[in-house]
Amino acid sequence: MAEIRREKILIEKELYDAELQYFTKNDQKHIKDLYSYWKKLKSGMKGIKSRHPNLPEGISEGAFAIFFNSPRVIKVFGKTSVTVRTLVKHPMETGQRKNKKTGEKIPAHFIQEVTCKANGEEVINVYWGPAVSKNPYLTFVYEGSKGDTIELSWLDNQGNRDSNKATVK
Repeated sequence: MAEIRREKILIEKELYDAELQYFTKNDQKHIKDLYSYWKKLKSGMKGIKSRHPNLPEGISEGAFAIFFNSPRVIKVFGKTSVTVRTLVKHPMETGQRKNKKTGEKIPAHFIQEVTCKANGEEVINVYWGPAVSKNPYLTFVYEGSKGDTIELSWLDNQGNRDSNKATVK
């Protein structure tokens, strides 16, 4: 019996999720038999002066897939994009400012790297430096969908780390 799997396929240099049907050797005979039944039905319809039924796509596409030893594409799911917007609470000190009371330089303290993963797969990796403002705002878009688990993590120049998880709604 044909197996149905959800996989990524390449269409015009872009990846899409698709539902694919893989046929076995037994399916080959079954599709051939179905085609024969259709031909008999078509012939019988002429006898009663009626339009003949069209060949069902499952038979024609199945035969095509078997002939070319490829899966039958049942459905291609449209691309969806997710916009992530986040405000990262961090002082983001450049190391150039002076403390107004003491006159001493405030030590550099800034985020160096931000990584975001969707369902465990990295979707963006950003490198920042001291020129980014306090409590930086980050927004980006990735190909995903509702229900994705987003994990945003950062590392600063003092070795501090933080991360947060959320579910796309």
